[in-house]
Amino acid sequence: MRIPDRTSERLRRIHSLTGMIPLGVFLIEHVTVNAFALGGAESFRRVAAALGGIPMLAAVEVLGIALPLVVHTVIGILIATELPERGSPHWPSRREIVQRATGLLLLPYLIYHVWATRLSPAVLEGNPDLFEIMRKQVSGAGGLAFHAIGVVLAAWHLGNGLPGFAERWGFARTQPAARTVARLGGAVSVALAIAGVAALIAFSTAAPRVAVAP
Repeated sequence: MRIPDRTSERLRRIHSLTGMIPLGVFLIEHVTVNAFALGGAESFRRVAAALGGIPMLAAVEVLGIALPLVVHTVIGILIATELPERGSPHWPSRREIVQRATGLLLLPYLIYHVWATRLSPAVLEGNPDLFEIMRKQVSGAGGLAFHAIGVVLAAWHLGNGLPGFAERWGFARTQPAARTVARLGGAVSVALAIAGVAALIAFSTAAPRVAVAP
């Protein structure tokens, strides 16, 4: 079996689809919610509380986010580690190389971010204050830089993947259409990166929450 044959077109279509829907939609929603931190801690907490009240939220998160993320990651690793001969029809384009690189670099950040905000012992002990969790994580320059790099990688991965998604699913059949989708992808990347980093700065500069004595 040649290495490129291990990821069939069907797997590539599944990879592309899960990357845009639902993961792309979730990333946009996640950045949008975090952007409410620009309006202050209570503004963010109100939105977070409203989302926390969604019926069967745990099932939605598992089936709509976690499962697609696992599928997208596994197939993405298979694609990223393909070793076709240079110059062959399977050799990736510059955009595809960037897409694979950002995906692999993003993976450690995603693992840490999910653990730190959802699965860590401190979070599982009770009802966590997500604003305070994020404020602590980005209060130092190192933490802020780490999260900012993760946000930019995620934003670029989504926007850079949009042309491939459109091409694979037949939404960009002509060169003008492909160029338009590429420009749209670039705009999405820049907008998400700016909004995401701005939210991180808002978390980092917020005053610590003062505990009220019972």
